[in-house]
Amino acid sequence: WSSDVCSSDLAARLAELARTLGLTPTRLPSGARYLFESGRFVRVGPAWLLGHLSLIPGVFRASDDRPEDSVLDVFRRRFGPAIEGPLGAMMAGIWSAPPDRIEIGTAFPKFVGRSIFSARGGPTGTFTVPGGLGAIAQAARSRLEVVEAQAVRVTTGAVETSSGTFEADHVVVATEATTAATLLGFPIPITYAPLAVAHWTADADVALPRGFGGLSVGPASAPTLGTIFVSDLFPDRAPAGLRTFTTMFGGLLRPDDAKLDTQGVTERIVTAYGVRPKQVEVVHHAAAVAVPEPGHRRS
Repeated sequence: WSSDVCSSDLAARLAELARTLGLTPTRLPSGARYLFESGRFVRVGPAWLLGHLSLIPGVFRASDDRPEDSVLDVFRRRFGPAIEGPLGAMMAGIWSAPPDRIEIGTAFPKFVGRSIFSARGGPTGTFTVPGGLGAIAQAARSRLEVVEAQAVRVTTGAVETSSGTFEADHVVVATEATTAATLLGFPIPITYAPLAVAHWTADADVALPRGFGGLSVGPASAPTLGTIFVSDLFPDRAPAGLRTFTTMFGGLLRPDDAKLDTQGVTERIVTAYGVRPKQVEVVHHAAAVAVPEPGHRRS
């Protein structure tokens, strides 16, 4: 999980939960981050900022925001139109959606009415726990009383199941919105972005940079949404002599791409990066990312 300035406070709560369960969060190698534009990876760093000096004042600028405003509207007020390319790449990488379809108050509550600079706080970076995020669920299961049953209905302070009714001070419904709507008895208007996720390998000396990964500028027309350089973050996840990558396709920008098969994603990778993968596995998610659209908080 990420606790960078652009993330929600949920990251800090995840770290606290992990520690409560006896797990130690560890920071992943920060790794260089890139924007993929005009057929090449451009590292986002001091050199990139020198070419985008007009954006720097926006880091210190606050605006008169409403929680239901779109991310695009808020960032335009602060940075002007020059932010649209990098912002579109970042939102496609995080939410698989364009910034005009993401509500600022839900996606980035720290930024409402505050500058990015003043919203900083706490450790930044990307974290995991030994064994991956699944270890949190396993540790919680060992400490909690677990009842396996078919949930039928959820009411205030109680869960009705096929094995009886269980009362509680608080009930947390941790399911997809469609399932939650059935259990709660009222609609939950949440849009889900579909994705095709391609896990692939290439030779260790492949002509791709090292680092965290790269997001595509202009994702609505780019061959991919972006790529994570997996084995640069987790060296044990690549066979000897190979590097591993994960590339995303589709989202709300190009939903039809979420149906690409192995041949389709392979050709897109070749088109984008000039690399033909040695191995490719594609996982399709019809409802991959819940997108909080403007007005989400009111609904």
